[in-house]
Amino acid sequence: MCLAALAAAGLAISPAAAQYQWGGAGGDDSWGTAANWTNNAVPPVDYTGRLLFTNADLGAVNIIEANRRIAGTAQSLSYGLHYNTGADTPAAHTTDLNSAVLTLDGGTLLAGYNVSNSTAVIRNGTLQIGGAARTDVKVGENSINKELYGISALTIEGALSVTNLGNLHVGRHQAGNAAGNRGGTLDLTAAAIASTSGVNTLKVNENLGVGSNNGGPNAPVLGLLRLPAALASLDVGSLYLGYERAGYGTIDFGPGSALTNFLCRGAFYLSYGGLGSIVNLPTGVTFTVGQPALFADMVVGHNGYAGNAISGALAVVNGRFVGCLNTLYLGHQAAGNTPNVTGDLDIASCAVASAAGENSFHANAAYIGSRNVGAEGDANPHGVLRLPPTVTNLVFGTLQLGYGLHGDGTIDIGTNSQLRSITITNALYW
Repeated sequence: MCLAALAAAGLAISPAAAQYQWGGAGGDDSWGTAANWTNNAVPPVDYTGRLLFTNADLGAVNIIEANRRIAGTAQSLSYGLHYNTGADTPAAHTTDLNSAVLTLDGGTLLAGYNVSNSTAVIRNGTLQIGGAARTDVKVGENSINKELYGISALTIEGALSVTNLGNLHVGRHQAGNAAGNRGGTLDLTAAAIASTSGVNTLKVNENLGVGSNNGGPNAPVLGLLRLPAALASLDVGSLYLGYERAGYGTIDFGPGSALTNFLCRGAFYLSYGGLGSIVNLPTGVTFTVGQPALFADMVVGHNGYAGNAISGALAVVNGRFVGCLNTLYLGHQAAGNTPNVTGDLDIASCAVASAAGENSFHANAAYIGSRNVGAEGDANPHGVLRLPPTVTNLVFGTLQLGYGLHGDGTIDIGTNSQLRSITITNALYW
């Protein structure tokens, strides 16, 4: 494939990476037929480089004829399996694994990178993400100043073996001020997922981003991650859900979800300048943020921009909440005349534990329904922390509760509370 065509497909150009592009002219849809590839050659079954699907043969099925491995530099955009059509129709490339195993060892699985409306389905076999090298997955991601309209989508059906997954981004805008509604949907509802943590577990070693916007605010970035109801555990490095302005993200665990464990080892951002939601989170989940050796920031509702009002809410019902928290933000206003912001963390029906022990809630700093002193304005920050009556100790380094103009913050300790002590080790702003 020529360099100009690569650039038109919106991909980084690397002369070190080999390239095969699907054309579909061979008449039998098989990966093993040379005429189905534009360079009239079959990619090796153990291949280092990139396989690219563009608009050619869109809407048709392509069939893997044997177990295959696509290898490359860890998490590199120059290697991997890429579906990048930018089509004006919802037609999809459907990759039929034909009961075989396709291993992505390094590189990136892409559906819609710097283009819109790329749709792909991978089905009927086993897809392995990661091997000796870490692999990223990106659906609907933009890194350039370009008008993009439409949502890219990737559906994975069959067995999904998550061996070494780095970052998972669904609907992401990295930089610049690109216009147009854009984003991505990753549908795993029909996938049988297993990871290094076991069957029905999904482990994302680094960042899980859904509806995250690290670029300009000109247009929404939409992200939707649909998970199978059989999933029992989600383990992520850090979570960015509805992150930064015009970021809209949803994680859906599915009706009747069997989830029992939600672990965020690092930072947890829910509705941080954007709007994020967790749908179909079942009762009885153990919900953990941070680690004893590495405390993490937790944000539910934070705003620092002009634009839409921000609302974040997380309710863990009849489960267990474990927090190793550095800084907790619930309904925090970081700037002046921005719209209202609300944040509600409801763990009132849970057993609670922290670095301070069982039945203790601890954060090095907490900002609940507060605002920065130098950012006074007309908006109303509102934050609520709802705790169970079984909590006996509250420990904060710094606590801002309803602090600043129009600040409205509440810690609800429940009816018939067993609270014995509140410890503030640094500063209290009430």
